Amino acid sequence: MDNGYRLRGRKLILDWGKLKVELVKLPNACSAKDPVFDLHGSPVVLANVYEGPDGKLVDEYLGKPVGVNGGFV
Repeated sequence: MDNGYRLRGRKLILDWGKLKVELVKLPNACSAKDPVFDLHGSPVVLANVYEGPDGKLVDEYLGKPVGVNGGFV
């Protein structure tokens, strides 16, 4: 696009009826790795997402899934 917009990432959106899943790939804001992945020792981390009384979404990190590097068993 040549209208002032810059491509910043990609998004995959899955519509499963009452559930919508979005996978977003954006570049890191800085060169440092997100500490959440270091905390859980895995490149894949599961999280619950809650909506607070103010309408903001809050992540509850659960840790890595079962298997090597987050892989399925």
